[in-house]
Amino acid sequence: MDVSSIGLSILFVAVEAWLLSVSGRCAKIAGAFGAVILLVRICAIAESARWAYLWADGERAYKSTIATFPKAYYGYIVYAQMLCDRDDFAGALAHCDAAERLIGADEEKMRYVNIVRAICVMRGEKDAQKALAWLDKCEKGCSRAPYVRSCHFYRGCVAEDLLNDLPFAQREYESAMPAKLGVDDIRTADRLARIYAINGKVPAAIELWREALRVSPGDYSVAWNLSIALRQTGMIDEANRLQERIDAGIRCPQ
Repeated sequence: MDVSSIGLSILFVAVEAWLLSVSGRCAKIAGAFGAVILLVRICAIAESARWAYLWADGERAYKSTIATFPKAYYGYIVYAQMLCDRDDFAGALAHCDAAERLIGADEEKMRYVNIVRAICVMRGEKDAQKALAWLDKCEKGCSRAPYVRSCHFYRGCVAEDLLNDLPFAQREYESAMPAKLGVDDIRTADRLARIYAINGKVPAAIELWREALRVSPGDYSVAWNLSIALRQTGMIDEANRLQERIDAGIRCPQ
């Protein structure tokens, strides 16, 4: 409960005490005043409950945002990403188009839209060239590191998953890696380490997986891949300790 809620509650109690102490015309005025305060309080509680209900579900919240603020282009983009994650690629692309109509010619704001389009095309249509074209459009003239790294990462995904071009994928993943690994870079590190392992660079893969696990200790994919690589290189004790951690608390995502 915030300070304003506590303050309103104290005020309401004080008004109730005052109502009990007055009579005549003052009582009518006090009653009307108390009724207004009570109505305001009820409305505040209802509004808080409505927002709590909406934001308990991200998809529901952004659908409400779009309905309430039809020109809020960012709501369309985030909701498109959610639809893409649910494999509703047609719906995601439709919301990307809606966002573009609102954004117009602003290339900077369109970068996120084009990344979502590339993901939809890559996962839905399996069209490598079309996905690469959207990523190239996003990266062109871009100076913001997060967008550039995202373009390299998804270009690597296209190369690995659709083109089966591991050297191309490796170059893109390496370009997507930051100077210091963060939580948002774990997928890049995991994919790059897998390619290192496939190419026989197992020690480099192990070091990368170790660093990724230090940054994100609960990541199942990283922990599992690292445990396999450790066993393959004879580091059985470390592999067993890691397996105990996996069994104790790291679970495969559903």
